[in-house]
Amino acid sequence: MSVRSSALLLSCALLLSACSSPSPGAPPESDAAPQPSTAPAEEARWSDWVELDAAVSPLAVRGDRVVLRDHDSQELSVHDASGDEVFALPTVRMIDGAEPALRSDGENLYLQLDESGLPVVAVSWEDGSEIWRFEPAAVDPCAPPETFQMRLGNEAGGGRANDVLLLTADFATDESLYPADCWAHSNADMPRVPVALGIDTATGQQAWEPVTDLIGTSLTAVNGVTNDYVYQLIRSSYRPTLQRIDVATGAVDAVEFGGLDAAYDPATFQDPVYLSDMGGDMFYVQSQSAEAEFLTVDSWSDGAELISQPLPHDIPCEAYVRGSAVGFAYCVQSPDMSFDGQYWVGAIASPDGDDLTGGSAESGQRRELWTAPGPVGLDEEWGYELDGYLGHDPIAPGADGAGVIALPGADAALTVHSLDSGEELWSYTGADGVSSTTYVPGLDEFVMLTTDRLVALDAVTGEEVWSEDAADAALFAVPGAITLTSNAAGTTRLRLAVA
Repeated sequence: MSVRSSALLLSCALLLSACSSPSPGAPPESDAAPQPSTAPAEEARWSDWVELDAAVSPLAVRGDRVVLRDHDSQELSVHDASGDEVFALPTVRMIDGAEPALRSDGENLYLQLDESGLPVVAVSWEDGSEIWRFEPAAVDPCAPPETFQMRLGNEAGGGRANDVLLLTADFATDESLYPADCWAHSNADMPRVPVALGIDTATGQQAWEPVTDLIGTSLTAVNGVTNDYVYQLIRSSYRPTLQRIDVATGAVDAVEFGGLDAAYDPATFQDPVYLSDMGGDMFYVQSQSAEAEFLTVDSWSDGAELISQPLPHDIPCEAYVRGSAVGFAYCVQSPDMSFDGQYWVGAIASPDGDDLTGGSAESGQRRELWTAPGPVGLDEEWGYELDGYLGHDPIAPGADGAGVIALPGADAALTVHSLDSGEELWSYTGADGVSSTTYVPGLDEFVMLTTDRLVALDAVTGEEVWSEDAADAALFAVPGAITLTSNAAGTTRLRLAVA
């Protein structure tokens, strides 16, 4: 793609990811957080706008380098702050046909390639050279690489878990993926195969022995809100089991449990089951054909029991736990007609893993949700719009570091609330509406797309820092980069936060 100078100023449209929303009642993947990036330096500044002759969006940033995804060809390439292409990336696997299998940290880019065996490679940010290659297919012939999802141990960056790249089996088994002799056993003698692998991000070697379970297991996996663990809900040998895998060491704690609704009985299991870590050793489990269940682990050595009390509200916020790029875990339910025009919000954990709102596994106490009025005139489709809005990750540390969230308001274009209490800290009334808001670390700004402008606000005070006119464009963002793509022209303006 070529670069040309432009004085065109672009504007508002929905985030691309908002176009594919989950079906009603099916929570989104809880680890679908923004791509991890190295936060800009504290003295960061905005680069000049550059225009690219293609519709692209950013996926990951390090310093003055950004990975861009071409919306038409789906090709990935690395560019600098001037918009020049530094190098192209090889073709990567697309998860569910939509998300590139790419992760990054301050050292490397990690790709799962779309070629035989789906190898995982580490690529240099500097020149695109391959640093190491890991072949999942060589680990076990009865563990097809197609069954694994790739995730960074700590999606928010930092900590011991960030030294491990995870491959976790997240879905029910497709027998056609396995060699025939893998199934040529009695039920009692079915082989145990890897369901979680850890790869050392520095060397590309196995970080620990693979976690195994019986072939035929149907499971779902999720990164924990502290990022120290990954949790898997397993149904093997007709015993539902929740297991906790230490990302850094591969150590496993597991508890079996009973008493679930019949729809969760592995003997009759049919529908996908969604698992959400609510923090404090509490978990939300949901199937489309059954009422949600709430599981609390009293002791990982002595077993688990179901929380017997009903939810104190009718809004399953806990099903939608998200991880922010600055390390907070939170949930938001949209203020559509069924919620009386109110947001329902819960803060789950701070970046250091501390519980923010007092949930207790020992007592079965669930967190208090706070509410705030949403934009007026909403209909029941607003829930899908909010999912796209939250895809920009509008969470900032705030003045005290305890976390704030920016939401479209009822009497203001944007209202910023304390993440744990819901207290309104400031509001912005200088626009008719807002379709997306993203937090920019280093610069400590919220950048929001309104009906006719792109506006940057000081994240602590709400004061307007800069703005530009905009028209007919979609905003895409990852920490450290924003793009505006013209819906009509198919061109993109790019800007990075650089040192």
